[in-house]
Amino acid sequence: MKRKKHIEAEEEVGYGKPPKQFQFKKGQSGNLQGRPKKKQTNSELLNELLDEKITVNGNAITKRKALFLSIVNDAIKGKASARNTLLSLVQDEEVELEDFEETMDDKIAYIEVQRVVAKRGAAS
Repeated sequence: MKRKKHIEAEEEVGYGKPPKQFQFKKGQSGNLQGRPKKKQTNSELLNELLDEKITVNGNAITKRKALFLSIVNDAIKGKASARNTLLSLVQDEEVELEDFEETMDDKIAYIEVQRVVAKRGAAS
């Protein structure tokens, strides 16, 4: 009996209640190293590299712009591979624009249907 009171008087130790000497100090995090950074995907890494600036003929431009400039210049010079690359890039861009136009047409049609329904509801 005496022993139990002595332990309770010092500290209560158990599940979720570690001894005072092992508890975190005030202001100290339980995860000193912090959350690990997520790994970059290949596309994120590529975009980061292409967005870096380089100096070409005294002008600072991105690597992305320099790459496209190189492809366009090679295509103009008559290199078939550069021309094919350029054409495929242009076609991909056109497909994206067509997809966007279709979604806008769908939205416009939906808005028109809503107006017709609202007019019929107001007329009733």
